[in-house]
Amino acid sequence: ESWFLEETGFLYRIHPGIAKAGRNEAGDDFQAAVDAELAAFWAQNFLHGLETRGGGRLVVQAGLSVAPYLLRQERWEGVSGFLGEVIERDPSPGTVAAVLPLLRCIATATEGTERELIDAGKLAIALLKAGRWQEAEDMNRDIMRRAAARGEFHTASIATGELTYILMVTGQLEEALALVEEMKGYTRRAGLGPWTQLADEALRLRVLNTLGRYGEVSSTVEGLREQIHALPEESKQKEVADPWNVRERILTAGGEAAAHPKRWESVLALNAEQVASMKARGAPVLVVARTRFNDYSPLLGLGRYEEARALLHACRAVFERERDWADMGKVFNALAHLEDELGHHKQAIAFEKTALRYIYMTGNPSDCAIGHFNLADLLVRGGGAPEAALAHRLAAEVINVQTGSEGLVREFLTLVRYLASFTPEPPLPTSFDELCRIVETVEGVRFRELFERLPRRAATGDEALREVVELALQEAVRLAQQVDATDE
Repeated sequence: ESWFLEETGFLYRIHPGIAKAGRNEAGDDFQAAVDAELAAFWAQNFLHGLETRGGGRLVVQAGLSVAPYLLRQERWEGVSGFLGEVIERDPSPGTVAAVLPLLRCIATATEGTERELIDAGKLAIALLKAGRWQEAEDMNRDIMRRAAARGEFHTASIATGELTYILMVTGQLEEALALVEEMKGYTRRAGLGPWTQLADEALRLRVLNTLGRYGEVSSTVEGLREQIHALPEESKQKEVADPWNVRERILTAGGEAAAHPKRWESVLALNAEQVASMKARGAPVLVVARTRFNDYSPLLGLGRYEEARALLHACRAVFERERDWADMGKVFNALAHLEDELGHHKQAIAFEKTALRYIYMTGNPSDCAIGHFNLADLLVRGGGAPEAALAHRLAAEVINVQTGSEGLVREFLTLVRYLASFTPEPPLPTSFDELCRIVETVEGVRFRELFERLPRRAATGDEALREVVELALQEAVRLAQQVDATDE
């Protein structure tokens, strides 16, 4: 247990065994009195943080601190609400890991009560933030169905929104877009106010961006920016969406849409507006750094290389301090891109290898495939060994074969063209073992271990490799024949 004294700046840690012994010695009555007093103290601090512009840090600290006292008093509704606000404001891995078991305890305790679906929904949100996609999807489908059947439209709206996000990220875009309209219906039937309805629209914009409908998003955001600035933050209707959250989601959607026609100045302006909103509400430094990181592509596109480098190193320091390995992978990939743009190929390759090491620490198969592809691309341009470049491209495609990923056509076609460039024969690995040996020379890459966790579309590594090679070689021959026919 920890006690932090703001006036001195000192953090005092008490060993859990000593704290437990002290509570046992004090007796139940004393324990109950302390729990009630400290719960009231931290709850007051939490509410003060909510009411204070820039009180985000206090909300997180107070929400985590009040939880054990409320849990011992079995005040499930209160602690569930506090913890939900905590991970909304600070979705960092450490905070989510601390909150997840508490929300699971609450969900178990409220099974069979009127709060059952509400607390299950908060647990599902935490599972999603922890990267446990399938568990979160299954829970939200169940909650959405049961809540709608019971007429609990507020809960149904939340579950549908979470499910929409999951479907969007996992590539099920048409179903996601249809679910947004279903969610809007639940929101209206629940009598929720304009900010919550705007939150639904922000999610729709995100799905549209994923579908590539950027012009539609940009024109919608322009109108919404005027609306969110004119709309009073205090609503006369019940709201379940915070105005700052809605505002930042809409700005994010606008920035993503502006990036695709490469309107870099517009992207920077939208990002700056979003960062200002975050700083004003006292958002955690990790959340601010993730948003600032989005300035990297516009700065690179505008040729402002030194600003881009300074930004990336500043973000790297935050991600490393917060032990956010997924974002560490992203920042090293960005550093590799920057150095490659400047013609520093050796440094770019070194950075991309570091990015791949961090990607493997999180273990997302899709990210691992992209990381192998990016490294192969840099090895080709930077004069790396052809055997290594080819092995990393094959590794990416083996992952795609096993996961059934059909959206990475660019990667496959690049592999085909690379195979076609060799005369007379490409330096293919002789077996899956050989493929593993080559790609695992990169520190931290555990390709064989990753393969064992993938779905078994091909029964063995050798079968998956053979399928990729045969298909790619056939396509390479077809392309060569097309070129010969054109020359004739």
